[in-house]
Amino acid sequence: MIFHFEETQDYSFVRELYRIAKEFLQFLCNRRNVSFTDIRLSNNQGKVGEFNVIEESIEIEMKPLKDGRYIQQKYIAGYEGKILNDIAENNLYLRHLGNSFRDSLIIDAASFVLRTAAFEWEFSKLFSEDKWKSDQRKRLEEEVSKELECLIETSTGKKKKIYKDLKKSVISYLSLSQKIHQIFEEYGARILDIFGCYMYKINNISYDHSKIGERIGKQRNNFAHGNLDKEFINESLIDVVFLEQIVLAMQLQYFGIDEIEIQKIINEVFHHNLAL
Repeated sequence: MIFHFEETQDYSFVRELYRIAKEFLQFLCNRRNVSFTDIRLSNNQGKVGEFNVIEESIEIEMKPLKDGRYIQQKYIAGYEGKILNDIAENNLYLRHLGNSFRDSLIIDAASFVLRTAAFEWEFSKLFSEDKWKSDQRKRLEEEVSKELECLIETSTGKKKKIYKDLKKSVISYLSLSQKIHQIFEEYGARILDIFGCYMYKINNISYDHSKIGERIGKQRNNFAHGNLDKEFINESLIDVVFLEQIVLAMQLQYFGIDEIEIQKIINEVFHHNLAL
């Protein structure tokens, strides 16, 4: 990987380039524990130095690379600039990635919630929630909001606060389960179903778009609201494993990568080994 830039004494700029490059590799490998063995600084006359970053030691995993569990450059050729720009703008959600391939196999409350957060982040990039509302619903929301705004302006004290709270609640938002259902509507048959049908079949679970969304939404809420006394929804374990793959498909779709290429990436990164 080579970055060309104007001569600079700004080491924070070089450090930022390092962050972008590292997160790019994390995205390609679908895990955090990536590192550079050598970072060279050079000019037109040749090498002028090295760039070293003091970081915590990380576990080096070679098996996922040997198994081909990463995004090959040929699948994203021509889109590298868009991906790097998204990373530079902190617009690509990567916080849900496991610290290592081994860690990514462990599902706990934190990883569950982070994967749902990644899904909602990427959903907001792909779609405006207004897309799913009828024209009548949007018109009524606007009318009621204007009426409440008049009441807010003519009120004081607690009554004014109540009107403000009411105005916030007028605008309806899609729930997590509804968003998941919409993603299946958009990309189920074209990208996701071949993997979902396979995964749920080998786990003896019915592959039902609506039920997947309902289970993930309910279990996420239990974790997020601290309802640890609620019984864990066993099927939501396979749901959230599949959700990680859905998130990657959404990210690739956002960059404009061909749907066939997206399927090839999902097939290899998650080692499905399906005939496409």
